[in-house]
Amino acid sequence: MTLNSFVVAERKTSSLAWTDANNAEVHMRRASRLGCLMLVILGMCTPPAEAKVWDWLEELSGPGPFEARYPGRTFLFNIICTDTGATKNGRSITGLHRLGRVPDPKKMSKCLFVDQRWFVTNNDSSRFYRTMVKTTEFGPAIRLHPALEVGAGLGGMWFTSESPEKPFRATQWTITFPRVVFMPLLAIPGLENAGWGFFKMYFRESVIVGTVDQNDIATKPGNTFSVNDDRVRSAGFIIDITALVPGLHDGIVNLKNKNKDKTKKP
Repeated sequence: MTLNSFVVAERKTSSLAWTDANNAEVHMRRASRLGCLMLVILGMCTPPAEAKVWDWLEELSGPGPFEARYPGRTFLFNIICTDTGATKNGRSITGLHRLGRVPDPKKMSKCLFVDQRWFVTNNDSSRFYRTMVKTTEFGPAIRLHPALEVGAGLGGMWFTSESPEKPFRATQWTITFPRVVFMPLLAIPGLENAGWGFFKMYFRESVIVGTVDQNDIATKPGNTFSVNDDRVRSAGFIIDITALVPGLHDGIVNLKNKNKDKTKKP
């Protein structure tokens, strides 16, 4: 090897090392900014001291606050997404063949989601009997960053409570905006595969459309209430079952392949 070629090779090596270091620094800055943004959003929706961390729903203008009825079993499913990155025979999969596939976090994917949550009042209220709530929502979401998506939802909220005299049941429409979802694992450099997005933190603000009163939720003797278009916030963690099994497997495989490539480099 001549002196000139040696110098050129050294410059290329130094340039590649600088580029890798610079990319890592950029990734860390982006992750830090994203983490700060999510902390600010969640700070707007601080749960009460007695609420469980996994999932909670703000106190209505009546019963509440609510906590997760089944901690760890709050689910989201992406019905269909654009830019999944999935291919078959060398061609990108389009149309209904994208059903249930994980979106590519590197692109501004758009998804149609549905999620399911269960809540129960977490205190012994002097005004209301124990109240359970089930919510189901669906709607569009767009990926603004590999670890952040924003969307809106339409759905229903089912109330179940019981007084000593009779059971109470009620159903109300809900409209949600914003619905902010943060995927902390995708904010870590090196974990860009979509499968690592199975674990999510969310914040949302919803309007319970219409009137909810003592005819819908069991109140204790001497208490009445009525509220129109109540606005409530909720936050917590949610599991994306679309990505949980196949996506996580692909993520582990890709991570192993990256580590193998690094060991092969001189």
